[in-house]
Amino acid sequence: MSDEMISRTRRTVLQLAGATIASGSLAGCLDDSPSTDDNEDDPTNNESPPSDNDNSPDASDGDAADAAGDTIQGIEIDPGTTIEFDGQTTGWTGIAPSSIEGAVNPTLVLEEGEMYEMGWTIGDGSRHNIEIHNDNDEIVDDLATEGVAEPRDQWLEFEASSEMTTYSCKFHETTMEGEIVVVDSDGTVVESDTTTDEETDDPTDTVGKAVELEPGADIRFSGQTVSWEGLSPAALEGAENPTLILQEGGRYSIGWTEGDGATHNMEIRNDSDEIVNELETPMVAEPGKDQILEFSASSEMTQYRCEPHQITMFGTIQVE
Repeated sequence: MSDEMISRTRRTVLQLAGATIASGSLAGCLDDSPSTDDNEDDPTNNESPPSDNDNSPDASDGDAADAAGDTIQGIEIDPGTTIEFDGQTTGWTGIAPSSIEGAVNPTLVLEEGEMYEMGWTIGDGSRHNIEIHNDNDEIVDDLATEGVAEPRDQWLEFEASSEMTTYSCKFHETTMEGEIVVVDSDGTVVESDTTTDEETDDPTDTVGKAVELEPGADIRFSGQTVSWEGLSPAALEGAENPTLILQEGGRYSIGWTEGDGATHNMEIRNDSDEIVNELETPMVAEPGKDQILEFSASSEMTQYRCEPHQITMFGTIQVE
């Protein structure tokens, strides 16, 4: 896990404050030319101002709004419900229950201690999986399915707990991620008890990491829709979209040798977002020798990226 998903605390529990409804009446009305007859016909002339003991519907509605307190933003899911999605790279689209039908990445309000089932039954042909995470971006209780293009065994059965904050696809977590809000039987949000003591576990530590590479280096990545993940040389291993520091005039090769089943390519561009010296590979789902670029580093080179996923699969080049 890495867009925006954007590191961020991946739980955002939005609450809407209850509003007090004020009621009142305005006696009389103004006209361009005052008329005694008009005032006599105005029915508001006979109305009395509202008193503190006003029992009108407007007044009682205001009291109800105050008593109701805060309202949770999200879709309440009854215990025992099967939550079904359509896996689209642009987002999880709700299928069932009917309350989430058509909703993209809906916020799910679950009851603590109750059982649920969640998964996806159709998709767009790209590789997906479904996982449940906590505030530390860790998978909760091994609740993760295998990555597949055709959904089989893509179901998670679980008991809702306060540490659950998001559900996502690890291959497209910037777009395929939704919030989970866990409440008690009274409907009060149960705060997550996940701790963040280990600062070294921050997943953003490897994002954009700057790595100086000697001439002759073969730069290899795993093509993941969420980022370019470094494979080699060793200084790049595990780094997401690392900044490559190259020596001007030095010879290098760059490319990807494994991927997530989605369509990718590799390009080198300049500050004007133009491809440098035709350094681009064809778009493919399975990488081969045609996904390797050989080049001499020059000052006009500023970025490497995947054209189909240029927002997430994008890294900086510095030539010195």
